[in-house]
This record gives sequence, structure tokens and C-alpha cells, in this order.
Amino acid sequence: MLTGENPLFAVLFLLIFEWGFERGRSMMKKMFTAAMLSLALVGILFPASGTAAAEPSANAAGSSGFKDSIPEWAASDIQGALKQGYVKGYPDGTFKPDNNVTRAEYIKMVVDALGLEKGTVKSGAPWFEPYVDAAIAANIHREKDFVDGNLNKPMTRLEMSRIAVRAIKPEFKDPSALMDDKSFMYNATKRGIIRGMSNGELAVDGLTTRAQSVVVIQRILSILAGETLPFDKVATSYAEVALRGTNFETMWGARTKKLPLELRTNLPDFKVTIDQILVTDMTDKNSPYYNNFPELRTIGVLTDGTKLDNKYLIAMHVNLENTKAKEKALWPFDWKFENEMDYARVYLHSIKKESLKVSFKESPAIRLETVGKTDGWYFLAIDKKLADSDPKTKIIPLYNMMFQNVEYVTAEEW
Repeated sequence: MLTGENPLFAVLFLLIFEWGFERGRSMMKKMFTAAMLSLALVGILFPASGTAAAEPSANAAGSSGFKDSIPEWAASDIQGALKQGYVKGYPDGTFKPDNNVTRAEYIKMVVDALGLEKGTVKSGAPWFEPYVDAAIAANIHREKDFVDGNLNKPMTRLEMSRIAVRAIKPEFKDPSALMDDKSFMYNATKRGIIRGMSNGELAVDGLTTRAQSVVVIQRILSILAGETLPFDKVATSYAEVALRGTNFETMWGARTKKLPLELRTNLPDFKVTIDQILVTDMTDKNSPYYNNFPELRTIGVLTDGTKLDNKYLIAMHVNLENTKAKEKALWPFDWKFENEMDYARVYLHSIKKESLKVSFKESPAIRLETVGKTDGWYFLAIDKKLADSDPKTKIIPLYNMMFQNVEYVTAEEW
């Protein structure tokens, strides 16, 4: 028997041969038809060339039903997808979970999974045209989603998130709804559709595999069925920071003022802005940005001696620019919070020593004798138990934050 030859065909041939030519001739047609139908049901027929629409189901081989290895994290979703019929295996009994999925193949699977009505392929048109038309009609896909218009290219995680988010949120299906790529990725991670790669990495331009695409589609169906999915806090934090400059909503369920935020200094020639506010749970080594500030973990305490192992750390990225030199001038670097919450201050541990200098005495200050700009991180720490017991203590202080109304002082006065 030749490699790849199906044993069912060989058995069928022997039976017909033994029954005799005349009888076999009359029976062959009936048995061949029946065999073909049976084989089609178990998915051994080869697909039409170049069409994801005609992918076959899997042979029963191995505990997963496939000859190749199926990743554990995708096994149940793949089995569910096979039962629903929007994805199939290959004629050799494999699933090929690590194969990349093209844009057209992904759209085809989503359309079939959602049960969208589609037409037939027109003469001379690509096989995927009915599926693309159906996705556009349902407002889950738009032609401008792919700038180059090539649907045979591998699907990226960002492109996958666009279709997924529109599929679960009716308000995003409206053609007039404008969303940028960062919004799509944030909404996809926030709802648990897209999760991070290693260390929560978003990999927006990363390609999508067959296993990944099935898992994402199954999550879409779960959300449409009314389920609330768990989300990857690290990946969602990264997506929110890319969108808003902060992971406040991911960590604490609220938003800060829109960033970048310019703070009052009462000095028209001195500008201070905050463009990032990162929140880290220092009790959890898997918390977003836990590894971003090793100098704090190395010393183990804040500058006032406060330990970090029971705190939320708030890191604010500060940009400072002085456009007019003032002789022997210092600008006191401190905050004013409109509540009684006692924050431990860490100050500018990571400030870049470029043109503007920092003077540390009782409190940090920016020297204004020279013109220039620099940036650094300003840290605060909040007791985790206290913050978790009263959400307002986490939100109000940062929302209302402002610099003290101090212009500057001379070096002698300081």
C-alpha cells in the first residue's frame, strides 16, 4: 500500500473484486457512494486547493483526535470549534496548531462561527469573497482594515482584535464609530479576548496561529453568550498605558485626568508635565511594571524608610523644561494632595542628570540657573490594605493633584 493511501479504500476494493465483476459492477456504485459519504463525515476528503473554507475534519488519532500535538491551553477550545464546524483538521489527521492563519482564513472562521449569512463565490472571484462581504455587511470588518488589501497575508494580533472587538460591542459596529488601534487592543485585552504573550507582552504585530485564532473566536462566542471572561492584568495594563499613559483603570477601576497633564508652577518659563502614571502592586511579583524600577526593590524601602512589600507603588514620569535662566534659583519639587491620605514619597530616584540639576536637602528641588530640560520618575507608595479598603483613597488624591504654589527660591534661602 502506498504511503498516504486510505485503508478503507483498499478494503472496499477487495470486497468488490471477490463478489465478481458483474455483481461488483452493480454494487460498486452503491458502496462507493456510501463510502464517500462516510469518509466525508469523518473528514478524510482533501480540501479544495487554496481554500480555507474546505478544510477537512480530523482523523481520530491520539488522545486529542489528531496525530500532532495540540497545546493544552487550546485543546478544549479546538474541540469546541470542531463540534461547531467552523474549523477542521487536515487530511493527514493533523491540526497544525502552530500554522499561521491568513486574514481571509480568520474572517472565514469568524463568519462561520457567528452564523452570518453569506453568498456564493462568483466566477473568477477569490474563494473568500463571500465571507469578506458577509463580515463587511455585519460591520465587524472594514475594507480599510488592511491597508495593502492583501487578504492572503498572515493575520496579526492587532488585526484580529479589530474584528473581535466589533463582534462583541454593538456600538463599535457603527460605521461612524472611529477607534484607533490602541483602543482596539485595550478593549480586546480588557474583555479577556486577547491575552499577553510572555511577560504580558502585547505583540500587536505578532502573527496569529490556528490555535490562537480558535481560542480567540471561542472567547468571542462566550462573551456573546453573556459570560464575563478573566483578563490578563499585565497585558491589559500595557494596552491601557499605550492608550492613556496609565494603567489606573486596569488596576483600580477608575481614570485619572487625561495625560499628558501639565502641572501649575506659576512660572511661565518653566514647564512640568506628567505623561505616565504606572501602578504596581508590590506584594505581587507578577504585577504590571514590578520589574521596572529595580533600584527601589534593591534598597527595599522608600527614602523615608517605608518598606515596599505591603504597598502599591505609583510611578509618575515627569518632564521638566526651563526656558529662562534664573541666578541661584531652585524650584521646590513637592506635591499637594487635597485629602488627608499620608503618602510616602520616594522623589526622583531615576531622574536623568542632563542639563537641569536636582538638589536634595530636606526635599528635592530643580535648579533653574540654566536653560534646559530633563525627565525622571516621581514615586509615591500607598499602604495596600488601606487603599483596598477604601477605593477613594486611591483615586481622589491623584485626580486632584497639583504643585504647591511656590515660584522659586534662591540657593541661600533654601
